[in-house]
Amino acid sequence: MRQIGLTTNSGKTDIAVGERLSEGLARLETTPVLLIDENVLRRHGDHFNKFQCISVPSGERYKTLGTVENIYRELVRLEADRSSLIVGIGGGLATDVAGFSARRIAGAPAVSSLPESSAASDARGKCGADPAPAE
Repeated sequence: MRQIGLTTNSGKTDIAVGERLSEGLARLETTPVLLIDENVLRRHGDHFNKFQCISVPSGERYKTLGTVENIYRELVRLEADRSSLIVGIGGGLATDVAGFSARRIAGAPAVSSLPESSAASDARGKCGADPAPAE
């Protein structure tokens, strides 16, 4: 893995770039809960079968509070708490909603976002869910 330091107006972070993500996750002190884009999970799920995984639907239309509610229910079922590490893997929705959910459950557990490609990444660290349109 190659480490790249990134400094922006809002802070500093290190980005790990490389292969064998599941091996790196297995070496962490805390076993993470993975929020994985459904397409990534379908194609590469066998690499993550030793982790607790929550499938996140693909597409901006799912960036809603309803999706976040479903994720919260799964995090509660998996007994995630403030000591949990929640990792978002996949496209923008998986990483956005992972960050949004993690910051709001049980006192803000740690968050990492791992886009499936550099083209899908957002170095600004944006995360969130869109509220339903007003009637």
